[in-house]
Amino acid sequence: TGLVVFLLVFIVRLTGILKALKQAAAYRFNKHRIIELKSQDSPFSFFNYIFIGSTPPLTEKEKQQIIEHESIHAKLYHSVDIVLLNILGIVFWFNPFVRIYKKIFVQLHEFEADARAVEAHEVDDYCSLLARVALYSADYKLANHFSNSLTLKRIEMMRTLKQKIKSWKVIAVAMVIPIVF
Repeated sequence: TGLVVFLLVFIVRLTGILKALKQAAAYRFNKHRIIELKSQDSPFSFFNYIFIGSTPPLTEKEKQQIIEHESIHAKLYHSVDIVLLNILGIVFWFNPFVRIYKKIFVQLHEFEADARAVEAHEVDDYCSLLARVALYSADYKLANHFSNSLTLKRIEMMRTLKQKIKSWKVIAVAMVIPIVF
């Protein structure tokens, strides 16, 4: 019974993504298809499809940052991991460690995508966008979301990462100055 219930939930979630894919306008961007949703869904990716909802109102720069973040998920095949973990969750529906493992995996995916996406952008701008988008819920559970419940952890990680980089640069310059003079 548990196997059937979790399989049905998986099929319903997959159908929701496919339905959104068919109903929305799409255009190509590099190797990805950008799907502009009319609904108020937060941005997410599923394989090479990047879905962007209508709210919050996004500037072109913000939309580009989201596309960069989601394209990292696509490039690193994070959707494959999510689907495989969901299938594992169906088969081992009775094992709570599978759900814990899935949650940890999703967090690692988000940390990795954030770290790579913020390299070329100002951290404060990116964090502000992340916080704004996080106010909107994520309805597609099989997808990689730009925002999810660990938003504060993601913001803290990015700020720490940038501070470490800045400290490293200061130390490098401080070491080179005495050598030059």
